[in-house]
Amino acid sequence: MRRSVQSPMRPIRGGFSLIEMMVSVGVISVLMSLLLPAVQSARESARRTQCRNNLHQIGIALHSFYDQHGYLDTTKPLKAILPQMGYRPLWEEFERAEETIFSGGVVDSSGWSSPSPYTCPSDSLLNRSAMHVSYAVNAAPSVGGEPVQLWGRKRRLRDISDGLSNTAVFAERLVMLVEPGQASQVSEDERRRNPLRVLWRPLRDFGPSEMRELAVHCLSPEVRAVAPSVAFSPSHLYINPEPKYNHLLPPNNWPFMRDSNNVGPYGPSSQHEGGAHVLFLDGSVSFVSNSIDMEVFWALGTINGGESVTH
Repeated sequence: MRRSVQSPMRPIRGGFSLIEMMVSVGVISVLMSLLLPAVQSARESARRTQCRNNLHQIGIALHSFYDQHGYLDTTKPLKAILPQMGYRPLWEEFERAEETIFSGGVVDSSGWSSPSPYTCPSDSLLNRSAMHVSYAVNAAPSVGGEPVQLWGRKRRLRDISDGLSNTAVFAERLVMLVEPGQASQVSEDERRRNPLRVLWRPLRDFGPSEMRELAVHCLSPEVRAVAPSVAFSPSHLYINPEPKYNHLLPPNNWPFMRDSNNVGPYGPSSQHEGGAHVLFLDGSVSFVSNSIDMEVFWALGTINGGESVTH
């Protein structure tokens, strides 16, 4: 009895030939490869919008705090505005915790979590249960005038002679890879794979009048190639000093600092393509490009430099 063999060209069960099935699978694969980047782009666009909205909420809360108290608290601003952000119970817990620590007691912080509006959904290393936050206050050093923050000083809007719309107060900053006191747990190779999440050390000291020279020094590829890393930088809300940034270098440049008490350029950073969000004292939020002119970026970082800029 002769046995028949089905030709690959003949329809298989369901009405399709094997070749037609393979073509269909190929077409679906191509479509998926085209659609996946679009889906990822749409998701990042939504995350970017959420990040912008977070900073806008912080700006509203800052003005609400100012209306109630008559000044801006620039020492721990994210903690200070928790009641205005709708997190008064967390603020009260922090107050009690600080009293406990001041009297020598121990605080159980398990169960605490960073407020959602303080966290950018695009930062892949952010951990809310570790009290990470995504936004840092504009702090010293600066070029051409004072920054918003001076430790222990209460800022009043009359201090802002450059204008509220020309003065940055908060910006995005990525969570640090190296936690204070945990440098030995992260290899040098891993630090160099994540240069925006590590503080680096300039190769020489710079004085207060040499901030421009310091910025140029830290942009040098030769300096970056051999610069050692520094294991200090907070990424947290709570007792430690809150994260800060400055305007010596535009967004997403390697951050530098000599040590925990000395200055260096540590600008905004984010995982949004092309730049980072910056909140201005008038409550507006701008996406500042990595390629912004350095002189303009310096001007946006001061409250009384006398510059007239557009962002």
